[in-house]
Amino acid sequence: MPNISMQDKKIAGKRNTAIDFIEIIDRTGDFKKLTGINVYVKSYRNMLMTPLGTYIFDPTYGSLLYKKIFEIYDEITKEDIIYEVQERIKQYDPRVTITKVDVKFFSDTKGFYISAEIERDGQTGQLDIIFNDNNLSMPLEDVY
Repeated sequence: MPNISMQDKKIAGKRNTAIDFIEIIDRTGDFKKLTGINVYVKSYRNMLMTPLGTYIFDPTYGSLLYKKIFEIYDEITKEDIIYEVQERIKQYDPRVTITKVDVKFFSDTKGFYISAEIERDGQTGQLDIIFNDNNLSMPLEDVY
């Protein structure tokens, strides 16, 4: 049997490229591949939509944005939401630069829309999240 070392094996793909798969299946029935900045955008979105303390293996994972759904919609709440987005992403990944965060409150229902521009590893991406009482899956009391 020939002696094959790890140096002899070639791995297809680019070096230092983040690759992830999302749960969308394309029209051919294959999983759609998510690469580059979109991998980070998906990760940050998942983290911000997860209520803080609900992930049992990492109680610091998540955010308190779900608590802002039923707050009074004023400048103080808007600044709290912007601060929460910036601080949670920075805590989760200090290599990211957040260039802009915008918050729009819904007029016809409880909730808000967050739009953030991020930059990481020389790539820019757009993070869009909708928080409303329809996608609230956790209780409003503290979970930790």
